[in-house]
Amino acid sequence: MTKPVEASFSEKLDRLYYLERDPFSLQDYTIDMAGRDAEWRQIVMRVEQALQRSGNDIIVMLGDYGMGKTYTLWRMHEHYKGTGELCVTEPVPLLGSETISRFAVDLVGRTLQRIGFGRVRDLIVEAGNAWEDYVDNPLVVDMLRSLASDDAKVQHKGLDRLMKNRDNVIAQGLLFAFQFILAAAGRRGFLWLIDEFENIMVLSPAKVTQLINTLRVVYDRQAEFEMRYGPDRSAKIVFTLASSPAGWDRLTKLTQDAMRRTGGAGVAPFAQRILSTNVISLAPLDINGCRQLIARRLQKNRSRPAEGPLIPYDEEFVEFVFELAAGVPRRILGFTTVVLIDALEQDLARITVDAARSILEKEGLARET
Repeated sequence: MTKPVEASFSEKLDRLYYLERDPFSLQDYTIDMAGRDAEWRQIVMRVEQALQRSGNDIIVMLGDYGMGKTYTLWRMHEHYKGTGELCVTEPVPLLGSETISRFAVDLVGRTLQRIGFGRVRDLIVEAGNAWEDYVDNPLVVDMLRSLASDDAKVQHKGLDRLMKNRDNVIAQGLLFAFQFILAAAGRRGFLWLIDEFENIMVLSPAKVTQLINTLRVVYDRQAEFEMRYGPDRSAKIVFTLASSPAGWDRLTKLTQDAMRRTGGAGVAPFAQRILSTNVISLAPLDINGCRQLIARRLQKNRSRPAEGPLIPYDEEFVEFVFELAAGVPRRILGFTTVVLIDALEQDLARITVDAARSILEKEGLARET
């Protein structure tokens, strides 16, 4: 007798739960935010306010692990990438593989990669030659001219020089030139999304100071540009730094130490440039936010209409997983997907609280339940 062919994972998802794929991937940044309306309004307002002020600006987003800092940065990228007045990078981790002595080289290089060299080239072409008069480093001008060349060989040479640069001064010069390019191309600002700021916790105080001073030099330069050339020649930078509270506390403590020792040197000048109103905290979701998070994920991945927004889960499941995860989005998604996959293997048409509890106990999560 021929053995029946077992249905695939995707086939069972569709048959039992009306889903095209597992809807709870932690790497899916395309789904609208859930339970964060107040925080999102605050973010949008702070970005708009930053564009109205002189000089650069800094927005800080704080949240413990799992609160959705990286996801929020990606939502900012998706929201602003189509606007004509801002250039926005994909989220860039604060630290890369280079040493702190070449921090500017590393961060600027990775930032241009996240924008996309093709996009940078398009902006240079759009800007024309107007930006060149404001850049005082001929090497920087030559590198960027080469990148925008119509000759593929010259263009490749410019990209190669840019990628192989190991000079912090040139790296900063590239960033400053990019601000003039953006303004010449009609952009008001550059939204620089910097993730994992808490990684400063692994650095010594001396290295943290070196890193922060690099950011401060970049931050301060816009005011000089505006005084020298006027407010519209250089696009301002809106730094958005995502950090855990512990990482931000480290910077705060180093600032306080610097104030006691020196009266304001070290990291203090940078920290003092951040408005308290620009610090936005991501708290755990409430029960309604939890329900919205699950329902939106399910809706986005439906293969066909379901009887209700929470199918295959019972309504009571939301309260169960909310309490279990303490409102932390990453934990909500983690518990929810574990239950979904195990229930699918058991061919459960509906996932009750009792079934979910049994699955999590079996998976070694009984202590948490």
